[in-house]
Amino acid sequence: MRTLLLAVGGLALVATGSSYIIGALLPVRHEVALRTVLDAPPQHVLELISEAPMHSGWRSEVSGDKPPLEAASAIARERLVTRIIDDDLPFGGTWTFVVEPSGAGTRLTITERGEVYHPVIRALHHVIHDPEEMIRTYLRTLKRQLSGVEEPALELR
Repeated sequence: MRTLLLAVGGLALVATGSSYIIGALLPVRHEVALRTVLDAPPQHVLELISEAPMHSGWRSEVSGDKPPLEAASAIARERLVTRIIDDDLPFGGTWTFVVEPSGAGTRLTITERGEVYHPVIRALHHVIHDPEEMIRTYLRTLKRQLSGVEEPALELR
Protein backbone atom coordinates (compact mmCIF):
# COMPACT_ATOMS: atom_id res chain seq x y z
CA MET A 1 0.00 0.00 0.00
CA ARG A 2 2.84 2.36 0.85
CA THR A 3 4.44 1.70 -2.53
CA LEU A 4 1.18 2.52 -4.27
CA LEU A 5 0.86 5.79 -2.36
CA LEU A 6 4.44 6.72 -3.17
CA ALA A 7 3.89 5.89 -6.84
CA VAL A 8 0.70 7.98 -7.03
CA GLY A 9 2.35 10.85 -5.13
CA GLY A 10 5.41 10.69 -7.40
CA LEU A 11 3.23 10.66 -10.51
CA ALA A 12 1.27 13.70 -9.25
CA LEU A 13 4.54 15.52 -8.53
CA VAL A 14 5.91 14.75 -12.01
CA ALA A 15 2.63 15.85 -13.66
CA THR A 16 2.57 19.13 -11.72
CA GLY A 17 6.25 19.79 -12.36
CA SER A 18 5.86 19.05 -16.06
CA SER A 19 2.83 21.33 -16.26
CA TYR A 20 4.79 24.08 -14.55
CA ILE A 21 7.71 23.76 -16.97
CA ILE A 22 5.46 23.62 -20.04
CA GLY A 23 3.42 26.61 -18.77
CA ALA A 24 6.58 28.59 -18.09
CA LEU A 25 7.61 28.11 -21.72
CA LEU A 26 4.25 29.34 -23.06
CA PRO A 27 3.62 33.07 -23.50
CA VAL A 28 1.65 34.82 -20.75
CA ARG A 29 -0.33 36.84 -23.32
CA HIS A 30 -2.41 35.72 -26.27
CA GLU A 31 -4.43 37.57 -28.88
CA VAL A 32 -7.07 36.28 -31.24
CA ALA A 33 -9.58 38.13 -33.44
CA LEU A 34 -12.57 37.04 -35.51
CA ARG A 35 -14.85 39.07 -37.75
CA THR A 36 -18.29 38.49 -39.24
CA VAL A 37 -21.05 40.49 -40.92
CA LEU A 38 -24.41 40.68 -39.17
CA ASP A 39 -27.79 41.48 -40.73
CA ALA A 40 -28.57 44.35 -38.37
CA PRO A 41 -27.71 48.05 -38.25
CA PRO A 42 -24.62 49.03 -36.22
CA GLN A 43 -26.66 50.87 -33.57
CA HIS A 44 -28.72 47.74 -32.80
CA VAL A 45 -25.58 45.59 -32.57
CA LEU A 46 -23.98 48.13 -30.22
CA GLU A 47 -27.07 48.14 -28.01
CA LEU A 48 -26.89 44.36 -27.62
CA ILE A 49 -23.17 44.11 -26.96
CA SER A 50 -23.32 47.06 -24.53
CA GLU A 51 -25.90 45.36 -22.27
CA ALA A 52 -25.11 44.27 -18.72
CA PRO A 53 -21.94 42.22 -18.21
CA MET A 54 -21.90 38.87 -19.99
CA HIS A 55 -25.23 39.66 -21.69
CA SER A 56 -27.11 37.24 -19.45
CA GLY A 57 -30.42 38.23 -21.03
CA TRP A 58 -29.56 36.59 -24.37
CA ARG A 59 -26.47 34.43 -23.89
CA SER A 60 -27.78 31.03 -22.85
CA GLU A 61 -24.27 29.52 -22.88
CA VAL A 62 -23.28 31.77 -19.96
CA SER A 63 -23.90 30.05 -16.64
CA GLY A 64 -22.29 29.67 -13.25
CA ASP A 65 -19.68 32.04 -11.94
CA LYS A 66 -18.65 34.70 -14.41
CA PRO A 67 -15.59 36.91 -14.06
CA PRO A 68 -16.58 40.47 -13.19
CA LEU A 69 -16.35 42.72 -16.24
CA GLU A 70 -16.40 46.43 -16.82
CA ALA A 71 -16.51 48.61 -19.88
CA ALA A 72 -12.91 49.83 -19.96
CA SER A 73 -13.48 52.26 -22.80
CA ALA A 74 -15.99 53.06 -25.50
CA ILE A 75 -16.09 55.17 -28.61
CA ALA A 76 -19.71 55.91 -29.44
CA ARG A 77 -21.06 53.89 -32.36
CA GLU A 78 -17.65 52.35 -33.13
CA ARG A 79 -15.88 50.46 -30.40
CA LEU A 80 -16.33 48.94 -26.94
CA VAL A 81 -13.61 47.41 -24.75
CA THR A 82 -14.55 45.21 -21.80
CA ARG A 83 -12.04 43.93 -19.28
CA ILE A 84 -11.94 41.52 -16.36
CA ILE A 85 -11.69 43.57 -13.17
CA ASP A 86 -10.88 40.88 -10.57
CA ASP A 87 -7.13 41.05 -9.91
CA ASP A 88 -7.28 37.88 -7.78
CA LEU A 89 -8.06 35.63 -10.76
CA PRO A 90 -5.23 33.63 -12.41
CA PHE A 91 -6.16 35.24 -15.73
CA GLY A 92 -7.22 38.58 -17.11
CA GLY A 93 -7.68 40.48 -20.29
CA THR A 94 -9.98 42.39 -22.59
CA TRP A 95 -12.44 41.87 -25.40
CA THR A 96 -12.51 44.68 -27.96
CA PHE A 97 -15.63 45.00 -30.13
CA VAL A 98 -15.24 47.08 -33.31
CA VAL A 99 -18.51 47.87 -35.09
CA GLU A 100 -18.43 49.08 -38.70
CA PRO A 101 -21.22 49.61 -41.23
CA SER A 102 -21.25 47.00 -44.00
CA GLY A 103 -23.95 47.58 -46.60
CA ALA A 104 -27.28 47.33 -44.76
CA GLY A 105 -25.63 45.38 -41.93
CA THR A 106 -22.69 45.52 -39.56
CA ARG A 107 -19.18 44.13 -39.67
CA LEU A 108 -18.26 43.13 -36.11
CA THR A 109 -14.68 42.30 -35.10
CA ILE A 110 -14.01 40.86 -31.66
CA THR A 111 -10.43 40.73 -30.39
CA GLU A 112 -9.50 38.88 -27.21
CA ARG A 113 -6.29 40.00 -25.55
CA GLY A 114 -5.81 37.65 -22.65
CA GLU A 115 -3.22 36.85 -20.04
CA VAL A 116 -2.78 33.71 -17.92
CA TYR A 117 -0.43 34.42 -15.06
CA HIS A 118 0.42 31.13 -13.31
CA PRO A 119 2.44 28.61 -15.37
CA VAL A 120 0.41 25.52 -14.34
CA ILE A 121 -2.88 27.29 -15.13
CA ARG A 122 -1.34 28.52 -18.40
CA ALA A 123 -0.47 24.93 -19.42
CA LEU A 124 -4.00 23.72 -18.63
CA HIS A 125 -5.50 26.77 -20.35
CA HIS A 126 -3.49 25.99 -23.48
CA VAL A 127 -4.93 22.45 -23.58
CA ILE A 128 -8.58 23.04 -22.64
CA HIS A 129 -9.36 26.66 -23.63
CA ASP A 130 -9.85 27.78 -27.21
CA PRO A 131 -10.28 31.57 -27.32
CA GLU A 132 -11.39 31.38 -30.95
CA GLU A 133 -14.19 29.00 -29.98
CA MET A 134 -15.35 31.38 -27.24
CA ILE A 135 -15.58 34.21 -29.78
CA ARG A 136 -17.29 31.91 -32.33
CA THR A 137 -19.87 30.93 -29.72
CA TYR A 138 -20.44 34.58 -28.81
CA LEU A 139 -20.90 35.57 -32.48
CA ARG A 140 -23.21 32.61 -33.17
CA THR A 141 -25.34 33.52 -30.13
CA LEU A 142 -25.41 37.19 -31.12
CA LYS A 143 -26.44 36.23 -34.65
CA ARG A 144 -29.20 33.98 -33.24
CA GLN A 145 -30.45 36.87 -31.08
CA LEU A 146 -30.49 39.23 -34.07
CA SER A 147 -32.03 36.82 -36.60
CA GLY A 148 -34.30 34.63 -34.49
CA VAL A 149 -32.86 31.58 -36.31
CA GLU A 150 -31.95 28.79 -33.84
CA GLU A 151 -28.75 27.67 -35.62
CA PRO A 152 -27.67 30.56 -37.83
CA ALA A 153 -24.84 30.06 -40.31
CA LEU A 154 -21.73 31.89 -39.17
CA GLU A 155 -19.38 33.12 -41.86
CA LEU A 156 -16.12 34.35 -40.41
CA ARG A 157 -13.74 36.62 -42.27
